[in-house]
Amino acid sequence: GYQISITLVTDSESTEELRKRVSCKYFSRNESTWSSRGVFLRGIDVEAAGDHLSVAGICVSTHLTLFTITDDVEESKGVEAKVQVVADRIEALSDVDLFSADTVFNLFVPSLFGGITFVF
Repeated sequence: GYQISITLVTDSESTEELRKRVSCKYFSRNESTWSSRGVFLRGIDVEAAGDHLSVAGICVSTHLTLFTITDDVEESKGVEAKVQVVADRIEALSDVDLFSADTVFNLFVPSLFGGITFVF
C-alpha cells in the first residue's frame, strides 16, 4: 500500500487523546462523500519544533486519491462507551462464584448447547 503523512494543526496537549480522535479518509467521487474504506491511520508522528509540537498523521491506503484526516471525537466517545459496557459485563461474569451454595444453575442452557453440539 501507500503511506501518506498529513500535517495536523492541533491545540491538544495529549497525543493519546489525539490518537483516539483522528482517522484517515479519502474523498469518494462516486458517492460524493468522505470514506474510510481501504484507508487507516497507522500512527501519529510527533516532533518537538521549538516551543511547540509538530504533529503529522500517518495514513496507509490501498489507493491514491484526495485524502484528509478527520476529527472523530464524537464517534470515538460512542465506541469507547460501547467497549466499556462490554468490559463491565465481562467483569460481572468473572465475579460469579460457581461453587457458592447460592448459585442457581439454569439446566436449559447447557442442555441446549449439548443438544446443538450433538446434532452438528
